[in-house]
Amino acid sequence: TTMTTASVASAAAAAESTDWLASAASTIGLTKGDVLALGQPFGFGISFMRIEHYVERYKDVENRVLTISAAECVAVGFMSLAWVLYDFHGTIPDMAYMVEPHRIGAILWTGIMTTVVAIYFEGLALETASATEAALTFSSEPVWASLFGAWLLHEQLNLDSYVGGAIILTAC
Repeated sequence: TTMTTASVASAAAAAESTDWLASAASTIGLTKGDVLALGQPFGFGISFMRIEHYVERYKDVENRVLTISAAECVAVGFMSLAWVLYDFHGTIPDMAYMVEPHRIGAILWTGIMTTVVAIYFEGLALETASATEAALTFSSEPVWASLFGAWLLHEQLNLDSYVGGAIILTAC
């Protein structure tokens, strides 16, 4: 019960520290999640432009994509740590509940495959494609995620899913 109490206390502290975002978003009719979701494309676009810049700038350096990917992963790690420290008022919360096989597997998958490997392949792609082309391609990601979810996980797509997907692909 001590671990459960600590987990609940940690979650409550995190929710309280981001209430300012929820109140700011609600004044314009958005939820906190809407605001965070809208920030994601800006982050990706800026990331693509910066990676493209550094891939071109260091085109004569061997292993430049690997070095840029490592630097980006270190930056993500530091920003994540800063966010945790902000949310928990300068302290690192008790994370003992995270040491379970299924959670460690999820953390490793997310950290390695969807962060490190994805960033590395983005760098390789930006050796030949422009940041604009990459941003357009990546903006279709929700469509492919939905289609693969329907195919592999038998998710049910509704009319809104198909209309939204068509709009995204048309915009691309």
